[in-house]
Amino acid sequence: AHHPTLGYVVGGRVVVPATCAQDDFRAECLACCLGRTGVAGDLVLSQEEAAALIASQRLVVKEDSLDLSLGEPRNRVFNYFLSRGWVVRCGLKFGSDFMLYRDTPEESHAEYGVRICDPDQDWSDILGWSRLAVSTAKEALLVILGDDGSTLSEVVVQRWQPHLKK
Repeated sequence: AHHPTLGYVVGGRVVVPATCAQDDFRAECLACCLGRTGVAGDLVLSQEEAAALIASQRLVVKEDSLDLSLGEPRNRVFNYFLSRGWVVRCGLKFGSDFMLYRDTPEESHAEYGVRICDPDQDWSDILGWSRLAVSTAKEALLVILGDDGSTLSEVVVQRWQPHLKK
């Protein structure tokens, strides 16, 4: 049986000090679950990464000031793709909520930029996001959460380019 690794809340993130991270934690959780390899020093986890590791009983957070319920829709989407074998990373750099990788980011490029759609979202915002995804060689994957909170739909957004559709 494994013992959970201890993390600390720092500015909305969870930091796992290098002195607390067990070798099996780094190898198993980081490579398999989070798509990270060769991490040296302290490990900084997003809320979604921390929530997934807490749920699998691999991580315990010392302060309970991390309110994981605030990111509930994000946690659901993160776990949805994680459970389907994707390596899920932060997509902020690409204007997305998440990036999806088939392998570790060190070994592959993200195939999809994922955006969680708000029912009141302005479509011009989605158009700008999809153009950014295309310009960075990513597919734009829009995730729509149902009103009941339990359904999730995926839509690949493609920009119509009339010069290519003759």
